[in-house]
Amino acid sequence: MPSQLTGSVALPNDECLLFSDNVFHVLDAVSGTVGDGPLPITDRFTGLWSMGKVVPVYWGCGKMFFFNGPEFVRFDLRTQQVDYPEPRIVAHGWPGLWPSGIDAAFNAGNGKIYFFKGGAYIRYDMALDRADPGYPRGIAENWPGVWPDGVDAALCPDGLTVVFFRGTEHVIYDLLGDAVVAGPLPNDGLAIDPLPSGFMRPARDLTPQQANGIVAHLAQRGQLTLKEGQNPLRIGGDGTILSPTPRQRIALSPALVAGVRYANKLNRSADVIDNVDQRMAVALWRLARWANASSPDVEVITHLGIGHGGPNPDDCHNLGRAIDFAGIEGRLSGRPFALDVLRDWGSRPASAPGTYRLGEDDEPAWELFKRVYAFGTFECECRGAGKDPWPPTEIGEGGYVICPDYHGAGTPDDLRLRQQHSDHIHMQIGPTRGAW
Repeated sequence: MPSQLTGSVALPNDECLLFSDNVFHVLDAVSGTVGDGPLPITDRFTGLWSMGKVVPVYWGCGKMFFFNGPEFVRFDLRTQQVDYPEPRIVAHGWPGLWPSGIDAAFNAGNGKIYFFKGGAYIRYDMALDRADPGYPRGIAENWPGVWPDGVDAALCPDGLTVVFFRGTEHVIYDLLGDAVVAGPLPNDGLAIDPLPSGFMRPARDLTPQQANGIVAHLAQRGQLTLKEGQNPLRIGGDGTILSPTPRQRIALSPALVAGVRYANKLNRSADVIDNVDQRMAVALWRLARWANASSPDVEVITHLGIGHGGPNPDDCHNLGRAIDFAGIEGRLSGRPFALDVLRDWGSRPASAPGTYRLGEDDEPAWELFKRVYAFGTFECECRGAGKDPWPPTEIGEGGYVICPDYHGAGTPDDLRLRQQHSDHIHMQIGPTRGAW
């Protein structure tokens, strides 16, 4: 591979692409090693600039962006085509980002993208489509051990680790421990810890085998705990997952995922989430990370059901593939806060059909509920199982993320769904009925 990089990106097909000028190499996230390359960028990514530093970042829903100075393009990974004929201007499409361009970027897998330029960085909120308040900040302030005057590229293959590149070297940064854990190391020997397949795929697109591998990996990293008695985690001497098997449902206990407690609103003393499809378990981990990616500090997610619900045994809840999100609790500026979907959203005076009745003055409810809804469109069914999720639905539209402002086409059935979901946001993986 090249000794110096100009960009890098992790994709949902387990590829990590390492760019150097107008060629790229492929690092396989499952093996952790560099394989194919050098390959011409324009052979795979048609419609890009022929010159200049091109910085890639994966957005989600099959889309990635390429930046070149003050311009950017959106690229569709399914069609392998640029989405519009001419580059667009960063200043017009990325509120709060440097208009002259960026040096590096990575998607953290929690609804945030981090952009770097010189000795500064910006955290960008995907749900709100804007830079977070208080940015840019200095690299030296919040990335101890990373080159304080800038990086050339950044790679985040799992939401837990970032590889920062500078010149002919790289360092490996642990996001959980908030510290560099290896490096500087020479780029010529680049390797990452092998990952289970599917880490960058949305939960709705995971195979049972991929979800099984990710759940085991998260359990080993202390991100969740499988309860003894319902398909607990068992790893063989050779690293093989003996339990659970891919299609077995699991129980999480304590009900703590990525440091956030899931509390049943109707039985807050319960400390278990049982009968969970493993793809949904991955979604719960990612939901906790989206909810807690920035201020306020989220400690509890309340719900009205995850692995159970309704009389139909074939319902997505009873098959462990859905969550009814009911609220969120934690600390804001050091003081406790609690938001409830019914009290702080659904019982408020209704607004015009197809709109979001909360406004930016309704903080923190406006932002947090919007962030959770956006999570549902990125990770769960957005327009229906097997349908193209792009563009993701917005609050007030139709689709499979159902909330207090659900409108759809305004039919009697849509009105009924709106009334039934006045106290929660429903999110599911797979079809509403039947095995998947």
